[in-house]
Amino acid sequence: MPIRLTRAVKVLLIACFATFVIQQSADQFLGANILGWLGLVPSSFIFEHRYWQLITYAFLHADVMHLFLNLLMLAFIGGELEATWGTPRFLRYYFFCSVSAGLLYLLLQVFRGDGLHVPMVGASGALYGLLMAYGLIFGERVLLFMMLFPLKAKYFVWILAGVELMSTVFSG
Repeated sequence: MPIRLTRAVKVLLIACFATFVIQQSADQFLGANILGWLGLVPSSFIFEHRYWQLITYAFLHADVMHLFLNLLMLAFIGGELEATWGTPRFLRYYFFCSVSAGLLYLLLQVFRGDGLHVPMVGASGALYGLLMAYGLIFGERVLLFMMLFPLKAKYFVWILAGVELMSTVFSG
């Protein structure tokens, strides 16, 4: 299946990449704390009313591998969903999934209590939602796993979700 880069997917890819470059450059060379300002930090969100973090955290990434895997997943499945749904519906769903993942993270950290200062970054929450939608809509489509093995999309997305989960769990 060829990668189909649609308008919103291109904008999201560029925004995530540009934000990562700015984040890394500003933090390393200027001593900025972009992660603390734009990443979803439960204590800042709750006590300092930094509500924008619920949107901006999805554009930050912990490291190059985290960024690469997230952008690869977005490029791989996002264009097909955007072409099927249209740009407005795709973006609503993407940000709904992203915000929902952020709210779930906040809720878990509040109940856990010891993670109130641990920031969450990355588009993984939105991508899990896109993977679920792709598997439901295109479940019977046959894709080539590792360019060799034919596999239905409903199974293939589980493999992609596993890769995305490993990226999330093992990234910095």
